[in-house]
Amino acid sequence: MATAREWLVCWMRPLFAYAMTLTRDRERAQDLVQECAARALAAERLPAAERARGRWLFRTLRHCHVDGVRAERRRREAEPSVARAAAGWALGQGAAPEEEIALRQALRRLPPAQYEVILLVDLQGYGYREAAATLALPVGTVMSRLARARRALLGALEPGVLSQGGDRE
Repeated sequence: MATAREWLVCWMRPLFAYAMTLTRDRERAQDLVQECAARALAAERLPAAERARGRWLFRTLRHCHVDGVRAERRRREAEPSVARAAAGWALGQGAAPEEEIALRQALRRLPPAQYEVILLVDLQGYGYREAAATLALPVGTVMSRLARARRALLGALEPGVLSQGGDRE
């Protein structure tokens, strides 16, 4: 009999295809499959029959998706306070007006999943575990989303737009 990890590896492609159907976004689909795999590995009992395990995995993936949609809805409802927090962060750092504009535009362009992680960790000061618990995600998912968000922000901001350590000429 295969271990849970070996069994799970066999289902990754079909799960990813289903996640792509649900999300229509590659990164979100990868995060969804990762969340489903984490739940499967953490489960105390799995169905004994192979076919039943497959159905269980697809159902778990769908539940992960629904949980994510609900979390996104809650995030959108809190958007005005999120926008104020991001603006306050830029203003609180003594940023020049062009820096504030560039930062706000770059933040607005982030996908919602990345925006909420960067908001919690970088803007609100949450630790990885605290952000993961808040978003009901594995710590690894929070870390990967944060890394992608930071890369996207760095790519969106032209070199030299944000001054380094306040040394402006």
